[in-house]
Amino acid sequence: PSAAQLQPMVDSVAARLPTWKAWLMTKTGRLALVKSVLCVIPVHQLLAFAPPKKTIKQLEKIQRELLWA
Repeated sequence: PSAAQLQPMVDSVAARLPTWKAWLMTKTGRLALVKSVLCVIPVHQLLAFAPPKKTIKQLEKIQRELLWA
């Protein structure tokens, strides 16, 4: 699949962030959140095929932004 076809998955990960207040969490809490939630959301959809590098970079960017907020 192309990056455009996987964009809804990236958007669903990004949509989770506004509900969490990163500045209220400790760095350890943000790391746990990234590992347990933001990494797990796309796993189910990405098991069947290899995603494009652009999609992986978008997901990693979202995770980094939360972690270093």
